[in-house]
Amino acid sequence: MAAMSDDRFDPAFEQRLAGGLTDLADEATQPFDPAQISRAAIGRAGARSRRPSAAIWLQSVVAVAVLAVALVAVGVAGGFIKLPNNDLHPNPSFVPFTPAPSGSPAPIASPSSHALPPTIVPATPSPIAVVTPPLTTPAPTPVPTPTSSLEPSPSSEPTPTPSPTIAPVHAVVGMAVGASHACALADDGRIFCWGYNDMGQLGDGTQEYRDSPTVPVVGIADATAIAAGIRFSCAVRSDGSVWCWGEDPGSDSSSAVPWQVPGIDDATDVTAGGAFACALRSGGGIACWGNGQAGQLGNGVFENNSGVPAAQAVVGIDNAVAVSAGWAHACALLADGTVQCWGANGDGANVYGSLGDGSSDVRRSTPAPVVGLDSAVAISAGGWTACAIRADGTVWCWGYGEQGDLGDGNGTDSSTPVQVTGIDDARLLAVGDFHGCVTRSDGSTWCWGDTAWGSDPPTLTPVEGHKSATLVPVQIATGGRQYMMFIDQRGRAWWWGFGTAQLPERWRVGP
Repeated sequence: MAAMSDDRFDPAFEQRLAGGLTDLADEATQPFDPAQISRAAIGRAGARSRRPSAAIWLQSVVAVAVLAVALVAVGVAGGFIKLPNNDLHPNPSFVPFTPAPSGSPAPIASPSSHALPPTIVPATPSPIAVVTPPLTTPAPTPVPTPTSSLEPSPSSEPTPTPSPTIAPVHAVVGMAVGASHACALADDGRIFCWGYNDMGQLGDGTQEYRDSPTVPVVGIADATAIAAGIRFSCAVRSDGSVWCWGEDPGSDSSSAVPWQVPGIDDATDVTAGGAFACALRSGGGIACWGNGQAGQLGNGVFENNSGVPAAQAVVGIDNAVAVSAGWAHACALLADGTVQCWGANGDGANVYGSLGDGSSDVRRSTPAPVVGLDSAVAISAGGWTACAIRADGTVWCWGYGEQGDLGDGNGTDSSTPVQVTGIDDARLLAVGDFHGCVTRSDGSTWCWGDTAWGSDPPTLTPVEGHKSATLVPVQIATGGRQYMMFIDQRGRAWWWGFGTAQLPERWRVGP
């Protein structure tokens, strides 16, 4: 074998080779194959030469890892590194700091450092988010609502109050209809009027039109009876005084708030005509005021009694039980069942027989008996006509009849009473400007005359206008030509028009 040159001699390798041979000798390797022994020795020598390098690399990796862990630990401890939260929901035990109310105990921090499982999340909010106002009186601790924190506590539930959007409905105990307005008397003594208000006839302090009874008459809360004329209204109060508003009957003045009629302190009822009014007094007398040029005041003279003067007593009447006024005449039902009338016997230019005394007189300033009428139990006057119910349930009318006002089927005037066709069980009676209505014993309402402002032919005999077992009228009222109103057994106000397909419509009375 050739010798190696000096520049290729490696003492370290030779030393490692000698060590390898020594190891093989120690392991009792048989030296029967010199080539095998040489290759094994050279492999051991090479392995020894690589061990220091692998050890150094492993030591370096471990050192770097230890240093990295140390740096992370320092960063977390110092707050420079935030560890991520891998939960899908925020930690419910975490509560942002909020200053506690004065005197409140400090909140107890949760020891948990991770999100609680959803099954044990507290249902009530943290006490630090609840601020209880100071109580002046001891109150029970409210029970937390487990379903929603938005539900109010039972201890703080407010007392129910009426909704301002739902108007209360008053029971109606009286009703009056004028030419273009109407009034209802509520059970609390207040009066609510609606319709035209050009002269202040609604009594609400304005001259504004109203289409519903929602504003009470100013200053009256103890009314017992009401009436409506062409452009004014009147009421009897609990002390027997009479108050009116709107046009001053018989004059050009007006007032949008009530004024007291002088000289009356014992009134029990009131009625209003075209431009005058009369009151029934407790002793059976009658007193009237306003326009008296046609003798409608019944005081024996033909002159006005305007400018808020004292009411004038009707001559010779001291046993009246009811009084009713038309446009320019009035009639009284006396205690003996007879009827007497006074004022105009027509429209001033024509005689229609409105007084029922059988005469052709144009006017009368004192009462005269209605011819052939006895056993009367109710009366009503309107326009140039008047009617009465007799004790047998029949209805008799007199005066203007060209629009079917008398209900006898003839369409002519009569200066004496004629019987309304087909009615023998009348209970209630109301006469309007050119029509009349009655309620019969079965609760049905029947009317005759001009009931639709002339748009349809007048009804010369009664026709059924309304029937309902649940809406039996206890009072009816008519006005103008177009409609009538009634109060049912429950104190509800209703109205409907005639000559149309309208059904009764309920009126809400009250603010």
